[in-house]
Amino acid sequence: MQGIHLKDFGILTAKVEHLEKEVAELRNDVKHLVALIEQARGSWKTLMMVGGLSAVIGATITKTVQWIVHLK
Repeated sequence: MQGIHLKDFGILTAKVEHLEKEVAELRNDVKHLVALIEQARGSWKTLMMVGGLSAVIGATITKTVQWIVHLK
């Protein structure tokens, strides 16, 4: 049984270093995606709150106008 040749070892070392760099880049990309998702989650909640508040205000105005018209 023979050992690994130095040339093959060098090639494997270079490939592993390249893969480590790619994994590090992927980790950064995933971190950015998670940050975007968290930001969108907060924006979604704010949008729903604004929509609910405007629905309440619109319903209140409509009921008030109907009540005033009914009094006349």
